[in-house]
Amino acid sequence: LIGQHRSDLDYYQKWWETCLDVWGNMC
Repeated sequence: LIGQHRSDLDYYQKWWETCLDVWGNMC
C-alpha cells in the first residue's frame, strides 16, 4: 500500500511540474 502511494506521489509531482510549465501560477 505504501509503495503504491509512493508511486502516486511521484506521478503527482510530475503532473504538478507539467502544470507549472504550462499554466504557471494558474495551477
